Amino acid sequence: MLWSASTGPNKVKAGELESRLQKVEEDLSINRANRDQLNQAAERTANELEHIQQKGIRLAKSLHVLSDRANKLEAHLKYLQKEKKVKSVAMAHQKSQLAATLSALHRISLMPTTAMLAIPQSPNDTLRSAILLRATVPKLQGEAADLAEELDT
Repeated sequence: MLWSASTGPNKVKAGELESRLQKVEEDLSINRANRDQLNQAAERTANELEHIQQKGIRLAKSLHVLSDRANKLEAHLKYLQKEKKVKSVAMAHQKSQLAATLSALHRISLMPTTAMLAIPQSPNDTLRSAILLRATVPKLQGEAADLAEELDT
């Protein structure tokens, strides 16, 4: 009887312990499943982070290349602007020279040949001026053609 009395409460305790053990095992199983899900989520997040870092590196390299290109284009633009100013000044100077020469040629062409003889300079100077003008006209025409070509480009 002693034995049966002692086994009765032990059976209850054993049943309680077994029930608690089963509950702990269930909790452990749930925690392992949660841990596995969290590990998978952490791995996905790590992969995403690696992808984002690689993309950031590619973007930084691209930005650097584009920045260098923009700097080179700005430098070239400044060079072209300076060249434009220099050519504009040179063209203005050539224009004034051509205008002076053309007005002199125009005045001479309006003078009759007999009036040329009456110019108050020696005949040698008049002849020299005519020879110089005859030699200058083709050169001026060439310069005008060069200037027109430069303006077209």
